[in-house]
Amino acid sequence: VEASKVAGVKVCVEGTDNCALTDEKGTFSLQVAALPVTVSLMAGDAPIGSFNATSPVVEVNPLTLVDGNVTLAAALGAVIHALAGDTTGNQTTINLSNVSVKVDKPLVELLKEAVSSNQTVTITTDDGKEIEVACSNGTLEVLVDGQEVNYDSCLYADYWKLKAAIAELDGKEVLFSDGTVCKLKASVTDDGTLSFSLNDCSDSKRNGTYEVVLEDQFVEFINDSGATCPANLREDGQICSFCNSTEVCFVGYDGKHDLEDFTTIYSFKSVTFYPSNGNKFSCVLVRDPINPKQFMFTMCSDSENNDSYFKRIVKEEDGKYWVTDADNATILVYNVNLADGTFEFKFEDEEQEVTGRLEVDKTSEPLSDDSRRLFFSSIQFIHTFSGVMVSGDESKVCGLIPDKNFDNAFYLVNCSDSGMNGHFYINFNSEGRVIGVDSEDGNIVYIDSVDLTLGTMSFHYYKNGEAVYGEWMGLGSNI
Repeated sequence: VEASKVAGVKVCVEGTDNCALTDEKGTFSLQVAALPVTVSLMAGDAPIGSFNATSPVVEVNPLTLVDGNVTLAAALGAVIHALAGDTTGNQTTINLSNVSVKVDKPLVELLKEAVSSNQTVTITTDDGKEIEVACSNGTLEVLVDGQEVNYDSCLYADYWKLKAAIAELDGKEVLFSDGTVCKLKASVTDDGTLSFSLNDCSDSKRNGTYEVVLEDQFVEFINDSGATCPANLREDGQICSFCNSTEVCFVGYDGKHDLEDFTTIYSFKSVTFYPSNGNKFSCVLVRDPINPKQFMFTMCSDSENNDSYFKRIVKEEDGKYWVTDADNATILVYNVNLADGTFEFKFEDEEQEVTGRLEVDKTSEPLSDDSRRLFFSSIQFIHTFSGVMVSGDESKVCGLIPDKNFDNAFYLVNCSDSGMNGHFYINFNSEGRVIGVDSEDGNIVYIDSVDLTLGTMSFHYYKNGEAVYGEWMGLGSNI
């Protein structure tokens, strides 16, 4: 399976006549005076959308144009295929050169309008073809003459995200979790495939060139010797590959020992605290998937140090970071060392100054991939939908409002069953299970699965020793 290449797209520096057409490989080239620059895309005279190019090599796909929203990306991909006459949605090369359609706003804005109004938007081509974008409770469906355009964006979403992340790192340094620093150079091969090289690595064994491919529905890196390694862009921003039974991850690096980078690259690693006022204890560090300025410590060996909510990085000064927790207690973090995986901290505890050091166990993997993905998708769920229907029973409906201070917390409001109203948060229990917790009484539900495409979250809890199963169906949208 291969993601489609789109020819005949007009690509312009926005507001200028500096334009180019994509070729049969879907590639284009523009000369610009400086970066960043806003680039707009058009199908004939119809604007598709725009994006901000920050590096010389860019990866443009539906996700690029809709700020990473998979629902909108699926609809945009289906519309583009429909404009090109591909109602199957699976042609690997499509051409928009001869498309003629009149719209009063970019296609991306029309899709957003369909979601916000929860109605159908119709796009009509000059030859009379009608493409309908129908919205129902935040779910978009693209139809041509009443027939749905089959387009599985979920198959391509990980591929798109990974390529875009690599392209954005072109010409920049990257940092591996073992402390190795390399220079990354991205390029496009003759057949339109994105590739990248790692050069001038502090550990020369990391030097090499890789192609990014979608093969048999899996995203892979192919190295110089032809070996293939499964690859993915983790929800915390790390680019990872799995080779020789070892996962290797890297992130962009600006040469600074930044606390945000620290919490990103060591997210889901075990850390050990050495405080001056007591014995050492260990926790798992987890970065907020939405906001890089938030992180938490969970599954602590000393349960009193578990965070219910993300801590916030609120200020930095001369390499020092002020971090606040849910109680607005302030912790000073300093001497952050990415390569060593350490930092020092200081705070006041009952008028006593406590200092200490944190060390990362770089080899630790305390949580499974499934648990990590479920945690992130649970948080994405509460930020995607504006309401929920419980267990398919229409008599139990609630409004869903994310907590503006902590991305892992939310409110259920205006519930038809008033006993369901309250404040809740997503976390892990001591065994690494993803849970939802009632902030007031501490009651727990176990989150079993989340399907953002279907808009469902399945869970269970225990009542009188018996498991009770339920499901949330997302209603409305926070897009």
